Amino acid sequence: MMVRLIQREGQRGIEVTVLSAPGDQRAERLADRLRTASGKITAYTSQTGTERRVVPLASVASIRSDGDHALVRLVDGETLHSPSRLFELEAALQQTEFVRTSRQEVVNLDNVQTIRPEFGSRLVLGLRGGGEAVVSRSYAPQVKSRIGIVG
Repeated sequence: MMVRLIQREGQRGIEVTVLSAPGDQRAERLADRLRTASGKITAYTSQTGTERRVVPLASVASIRSDGDHALVRLVDGETLHSPSRLFELEAALQQTEFVRTSRQEVVNLDNVQTIRPEFGSRLVLGLRGGGEAVVSRSYAPQVKSRIGIVG
């Protein structure tokens, strides 16, 4: 892989071009990570589908692991499929409002509407657009810290 940085006087914003052979999965994943860094995520309407959608992170309620890919649940209730694994998406979403709630899920805190304590030190997060996310006992302290709950 060759990486070049070109800086120009008067250039506004950042333009990135990823040039690869057709079907190069590494290039597609790199482009997906770059989109995520700019506040967007790429997903497909079906696991085997070809209809790709680029959606703003603000419209994502949660992302859940589903085998070797991830399911992206939007605030409008639609579920999209990402070819990336959950840990890859989580790494790309660092420095955003997404937080790990269990081994299987990350949630966008900007789209949490309710928080309910549960037995066994767990929490249940009510998500915008319907649906809930259970915060497991081991991730509860991190989630509480991120939302400002002491104790």
